[in-house]
Amino acid sequence: MPDPSSRGLLGIAPSRYLLARMVAPAAAVAMACLLVFGLLGGWILVGRMLAPLTRIRDAARLAETGPLSPFGSA
Repeated sequence: MPDPSSRGLLGIAPSRYLLARMVAPAAAVAMACLLVFGLLGGWILVGRMLAPLTRIRDAARLAETGPLSPFGSA
C-alpha cells in the first residue's frame, strides 16, 4: 500500500482526482486519433476488398448490353 505521506513529482500528494485531470486530456486525444485512424483504415480496407465486385458488376453490365464474343457478333 502506498505511503500517504509521500510526495509526488510536483511536490504534492497525488490523488485520484489530480491523476484523472492530468491523464484525461491525453487519453481523449489518443482515443480520438485511434477512432480517426481506425475509421480511415477500415474505409481503405473495405474499398480494396470490394474492388473486385465492382469489376465483376461492370463486366456483367457490359455482357448484358453487348455481344458475348470479344470479336463482335458472328
